[in-house]
Amino acid sequence: MRDIESKMTSTEGGVDAANGDFGVTDCVVGDGSHVRCELLCFLQNKSKIVAFDDLIKVCEDFYTLAEVDLARSILIKLVPGKRISKPTGNDGEKTKKMLVSLLKTVLDSNLQLPSFYAVDLTRLPPISIEHIDASALLTELSALRAEVRTMRNVQQEVDKLRQSVDDLANARSFPSTSMQSTVEPYMMKNDTIQYPSLIPSAYQGNVNSVATSFATLAQDLQRAGMIEHNTRKAAAVKSKSASKAVTGSSTTNSTVKSVETARTVDVFVSRLAPMTTSSELVDCVNTIKGDLNVTDVKCVKLQSKFEHLYCSYHVAVTVNSVQFRSAIDLFTSAEAWPVGVFVKRYFKPRHGSSES
Repeated sequence: MRDIESKMTSTEGGVDAANGDFGVTDCVVGDGSHVRCELLCFLQNKSKIVAFDDLIKVCEDFYTLAEVDLARSILIKLVPGKRISKPTGNDGEKTKKMLVSLLKTVLDSNLQLPSFYAVDLTRLPPISIEHIDASALLTELSALRAEVRTMRNVQQEVDKLRQSVDDLANARSFPSTSMQSTVEPYMMKNDTIQYPSLIPSAYQGNVNSVATSFATLAQDLQRAGMIEHNTRKAAAVKSKSASKAVTGSSTTNSTVKSVETARTVDVFVSRLAPMTTSSELVDCVNTIKGDLNVTDVKCVKLQSKFEHLYCSYHVAVTVNSVQFRSAIDLFTSAEAWPVGVFVKRYFKPRHGSSES
């Protein structure tokens, strides 16, 4: 940043002498960068509350052409990749066009600009209420009202949840009342429990002969449900494993042989020299394959956008189906092809063909 400061000071020295000390920069390297420029400071801060056209009009009436040109030079030094051209025309047109470019650059969210500050407060134009975007203020006010209403609804839901928690805490502290309401439907005249029909038939005899309490009934119901659930889960896993198809991979059992099938690895090769021929590309593929069993290689030249600069090919390499995955990894690896050659998988168009 100190280098940028020295370059800006040396480049814009003539403008500073003619128009005041508007181009002096003070860069602080730390958590962020700070650069002195009254115009850019005004644009950076007021662009958040003033409309685009109004801000351009205020700056156009207040700042001189030299100040605007100096701010443009500062942005060019701070953002080397951003091109901010110097327009032509009279002084008024130049000022307006450069201000539009500066404000667009300041509003660009993809750029990491430093924080601009001002020392001479007289070079910060005052703005009145007529330059404020009233519609933006109304929008913010409406959003604030909606947020307040939402918070009111959230408060009501929190009160309901709090009441529910209190009810659950009371029920846990005094379980006799809730337990009595649950057991009463199953009581008989002699105050013994009438077990419901939810109990599986396999456990009816054991429950009726041993248990006479609600706790024992709940335990038996839970045990029966867990056994039934585990039985269904095991049956589902067994059925799924039985219906799954597999492909043989044994290398020791050679009693029978499978039918040999072939698959084609389609590769798109581009950025080749314009005079590259199909035979040269076939030789390159044979060099790359190594120990891989390749049965056929076809190279089809494709229509390039700039034929005098480069050429492209569709290379179809036929291999055994067993080696298909390894062939894809081999022919799409960067280490296999010469430096600068562009290679990726080739997918044929669904309708028609792009081959020439």
